[in-house]
Amino acid sequence: MTGHLSARTRLLLPALLAASITTPAPAVAPTWWSNGTPPVIDPAATPENHGVANIGQAKWVAKNALETLRSVVPDVAEQVEADLVGSGKPLASWDAPVTQAEKDAQRAPLLIGQLKAIAAPFYARIHAVAPDWLATERDYYEMPSTGTFYPWTATTADDQNKAVATIGQLKAVFSLDFTVDRETGADADGLPDLWEYRWFQQLHAAGTGDNDGDGISNADEITNGTDPNKADSDGDGLPDDVDPHPLSPEGSDFTAPALMVTSPLQ
Repeated sequence: MTGHLSARTRLLLPALLAASITTPAPAVAPTWWSNGTPPVIDPAATPENHGVANIGQAKWVAKNALETLRSVVPDVAEQVEADLVGSGKPLASWDAPVTQAEKDAQRAPLLIGQLKAIAAPFYARIHAVAPDWLATERDYYEMPSTGTFYPWTATTADDQNKAVATIGQLKAVFSLDFTVDRETGADADGLPDLWEYRWFQQLHAAGTGDNDGDGISNADEITNGTDPNKADSDGDGLPDDVDPHPLSPEGSDFTAPALMVTSPLQ
């Protein structure tokens, strides 16, 4: 399995993705762009927004976007990755290129259709659980109205899927700031706005709050990846504050028992 975009994605794109991206690169960079060494997108580098993006750059940005999303809403990130990576998916795998052919494929120009196929799972899965947050982020980054929750139009009349994507377009599509808390003053609680919208459909939850009464603060619920509305996230009868594996009913070392057949199956 190679690490580049699958042939299926290169040739076939859903009608929903058959439209142009008009969003400009953001003036204010999302905080996660500066994560890591080297950073996801170097804030000190001279912007090359009109330059042609390549497939390797798209994978790099998407992978870091996914890991940042996972740190805030791991359940949503898991769904995004399931939609994004695998046989017949927009990305065949996260594997680094090994052969020369794979390395060459990483350097191939990124097409607009490919960029939309990679970004679509992020927008679709986030919209399903936190539509108000997504709308707020789009307004903050002044993404133009497209008639959909995607940053591209739904109509096929302006189809540009076979055109090359620019670095500015790649940055624009991945300009959602998953970890930011935009609340100010007394309302600032240190909780990512996305997390609050995902679990409470609104802001103003407190980091020290304990909505489900399980003895675990909202801030720690984020760290643990547990449900702040359920004292027993995995439904195994053990409250999260005493459950050594609060996200797995069987525990991380569970082994399914062998099937014992003592009589012929009917």
